[in-house]
Amino acid sequence: VAIPLQAPPPPPAEPMIPTTDDAEVETLVANAIETAHDYKKHGWDRARSEEHVRAGAHKLIEEGRRAAAEVAQCQAKEEARVRDKLRASGGRLSDKLLGVSFRDNDAESLKLSWSTKNESYPPLLLFKERCDQLLAQYQARGHDSDLFATRVFAMQMRYEALSGSKSAYQAALPKSLFALLQHTLSVSVECCASPLNATLGEYCSVFKDTDEYFGSHGSFYAFRPKEGSFECNPPFDQPSCIASFHHIAAVLAASDGPLSFVLCVPDMDRRRSGKLNDAFKAIEPFMKFELKIEMAEHAYMMGLQHRPTGAKRERHWPPHFDTMLYILQNEKGEDKYKIPFNFASDVQAAFHRAGTDVG
Repeated sequence: VAIPLQAPPPPPAEPMIPTTDDAEVETLVANAIETAHDYKKHGWDRARSEEHVRAGAHKLIEEGRRAAAEVAQCQAKEEARVRDKLRASGGRLSDKLLGVSFRDNDAESLKLSWSTKNESYPPLLLFKERCDQLLAQYQARGHDSDLFATRVFAMQMRYEALSGSKSAYQAALPKSLFALLQHTLSVSVECCASPLNATLGEYCSVFKDTDEYFGSHGSFYAFRPKEGSFECNPPFDQPSCIASFHHIAAVLAASDGPLSFVLCVPDMDRRRSGKLNDAFKAIEPFMKFELKIEMAEHAYMMGLQHRPTGAKRERHWPPHFDTMLYILQNEKGEDKYKIPFNFASDVQAAFHRAGTDVG
């Protein structure tokens, strides 16, 4: 891979740090602050809490801008160092030159490490099975094999950084349910996944720049298919679910081709939120099927399924809520992707099989 020796363009805003003045971003940051610090514990009324939280969110975004600028400076220095090294050696960009490598951790997992002449960083862990899946996706798209480890490292480090502000990664539908959806409804694309938890060969994910090497179409909210059968399991927070509802409704309304979406979300009381109620109204014209799966009767795949976690290395997670499964289709989608008569019982059985593996 040839590296141009001219100065690179200015780096984009750091994607892991909130830096914009967008009102929706500020609202999401404010909600996260409010969730982490319950105003009732301080004896504040609601109005004082909202004022305090909004001020904190604004200050955090200002700090984010400064942090993003520092990250950009570090990135520019590292790029300059690599370019100088390439000039001096006349070599080509590779995992070896960048100091990124795999080595065995144990029988099931690998260590993925990055080290430079002066520094080394704690290794990332990755199951060999997941690494093989990533390699297959990478090779199928004809990417440079000498940069595979580096591109896995960049992608996984992005998600590891993201998980630092969460209790875990996004949970996924169990493989038994995916097998059913593929067989009965020809589902071929996951709308909300990542290279580290995707089951199907095609999916949408939040970071196109790092994920496209491994089969991602990029953001679901920029994905506007004209036909096909899809699975959507958005993050379980209400804003993500609302955004997914509206996007699916817009895609279905805009297409003349056969479209079908299987949507799985927590059971939510639409009466408690005007925005949630509006989102439900948007998908209602396309709703062909709905099923409630009781909390005790199912399990999801662990969000951290790509690497060892916990003493028992659990692969499944029992939710603390009931799940709703909806099938949303336009007219042509309803004709092409017919819902089997016994679909409800098959879904419950597939979810239940995953539940028996919990622990």
